Amino acid sequence: MEEGFYHENPSIAASKIFPPKWYYKPWNLAQPQSYYATILEITDSVKFKHFKLHSDHTKPAYSTCIIHKVIHPKDWGQPLHQPLSFLMHYRTSLQDFNTTYTYWDYQQAWFNAFLMQNQNHSHSWLFYFHNTMNTTNLPLWFLQWWDFYGCHVDYLKEHHLVENGYLHFKNNFQPAPSKRKFSSLLIFCTKFFVPWVCSWFYDYNLQNGHPVLVRKFKIKWWDSFAAESKSSKLAVTEWLQKHQTTAPITDPHPQSKFLARKAQTAALLASARTKEEYLQIVQGIIQSQDPKTVLSQSSSSGSTSPAISLGNDNEDDCFGILPSITRR
Repeated sequence: MEEGFYHENPSIAASKIFPPKWYYKPWNLAQPQSYYATILEITDSVKFKHFKLHSDHTKPAYSTCIIHKVIHPKDWGQPLHQPLSFLMHYRTSLQDFNTTYTYWDYQQAWFNAFLMQNQNHSHSWLFYFHNTMNTTNLPLWFLQWWDFYGCHVDYLKEHHLVENGYLHFKNNFQPAPSKRKFSSLLIFCTKFFVPWVCSWFYDYNLQNGHPVLVRKFKIKWWDSFAAESKSSKLAVTEWLQKHQTTAPITDPHPQSKFLARKAQTAALLASARTKEEYLQIVQGIIQSQDPKTVLSQSSSSGSTSPAISLGNDNEDDCFGILPSITRR
């Protein structure tokens, strides 16, 4: 921190550095967070939904982001530096940001679109991949996005149905050459319904004895998640049998599927702490019987739930403030 800008509260220090409502370096004042969020939406890459706890709040308490696709440079359809124009609706209704964008703006949008905060600096994101997500041609730079905002293996340790499903997937999935560059957890989350909650906050790191402002990320289990059976070992086995191109995995016990489902159901119901949780789990189990059903609670439940409380598990340095540091 330069002299005159340090404050023991890093959020106050950041307010001295960045313009109001900005949370990254303002290289171009015509490219605020809303500019980058719009790019992701008009390219049909994501779908956002924001939730306020009270009608008089100006900023959301939390938001959901459904990831539909991540565009590879070779699929952009034109030179990467050539500007594209926003749709007329965005050009006429929003005058506070640029109305053109390039592929490089699209790439940057994945890092800046999620940098928003509320009055209490407690905003969080619920992420998950849409079931139509295609991982055949993910760009390599998405690995960096995943390091910041993505799920983490520690996230699964207290949720054994999902953890066992992931380990089974990791040990048996034979990825195509185009997917071998990406972690098995990333591919697992795109193939099975595994939502996660991510938030970020300002902090200080010491560098050569001097405080450096950084952004750190936290990952937390979504407490309202009631569809763990969708990503269990049994669900993974069935998926591998259907999609794996190499030797299929066979089930040596005729009754194993029924017994596994029975054990999973009993474990889920036993974990309920209230009548509401019990009913929510039952609903999730019923939905899991239909492979076309996608849990709708990821967006609708947020309108009545309190702000998501996050733990202090995983941290990364700030993109754009410090160089990226590999997760340990």
